[in-house]
Amino acid sequence: MTSFLLHADDLLRGGPWAMRPDRPRRVLLHLFAFVVLFGVFYGAVMGSFGGVAGRRALQPVYSGLKVPLLLLVTFGLSLPSFFVLNTILGVRSDFRYVLRGLIATQAALTIVLAALAPVTAFWYASSADYESALMFNALMFLVASVAAQFLLRRWYRPLVEHGTGRRWSSVPAPGLPGYDGRLMAVAGSAGGELWAVGSASRSAGPQRVLILHRCASSPSW
Repeated sequence: MTSFLLHADDLLRGGPWAMRPDRPRRVLLHLFAFVVLFGVFYGAVMGSFGGVAGRRALQPVYSGLKVPLLLLVTFGLSLPSFFVLNTILGVRSDFRYVLRGLIATQAALTIVLAALAPVTAFWYASSADYESALMFNALMFLVASVAAQFLLRRWYRPLVEHGTGRRWSSVPAPGLPGYDGRLMAVAGSAGGELWAVGSASRSAGPQRVLILHRCASSPSW
């Protein structure tokens, strides 16, 4: 349980583990678990308006199930059109990294929602107006969505553009395993040799200097 919460904390800090190329299945399982568990938690609190006695006893259960279903179903419905758009723009090869970043964003959204659940409960205890409760929950979703968008920008930062012929696609910047790499400058020669410098960091630990070199005869850094 402690490890699970530490991963959630690291995700909110924009930790690079969500975008690591190794162990993608394990990372995705963690992300989906965040969406389900934290989404159910906030949904249960959201459904507690007006009390949970009598006929409303099951309302927190229904509301708890609705939040992760809402996020996952809308995500699944919009994914095909997003995939087609990536294909049209010629960046289909980077879609697996974009997909993981989007799922991590959904997970971060539910974690923020769960953190706001006590605020929602306090609002329910302070007001008995149903319309106000609806508007307040909409505000909580807005706050969580904005926070998740800031995190999405951080996860996109390690992606660098590279070209093959006339096509460009995004790949994670090479660097130290478990670190978030960021390139600051790139220089090249007429012979095809490239040098890049930047930094590599993670949520815990010192920042590392990142120096990359690519020869004309090798496609990798």
